Amino acid sequence: MEFFLPLSDLIDLNVEISRLQNKISDIEGRMKAVKRKLDNSSFIENAPSNVVDHEKNKYENYKNNYDKLVNNMNNLKNN
Repeated sequence: MEFFLPLSDLIDLNVEISRLQNKISDIEGRMKAVKRKLDNSSFIENAPSNVVDHEKNKYENYKNNYDKLVNNMNNLKNN
């Protein structure tokens, strides 16, 4: 469950946008690293299936977090 509160009077929006941009950049790097593994046919063929599944789940979690952060940042920019 997520709650949204008006924060414009409580925080510096520019600082929060900067913080979100840093987190987005970090997650982008993590996603790219996992994606390289998943795009590597040698890794897919040779790694145990539980390792491949773990990497797929990790990518999905990163993607979900990335989408939320981008959405939050865009909402802040539009206020």
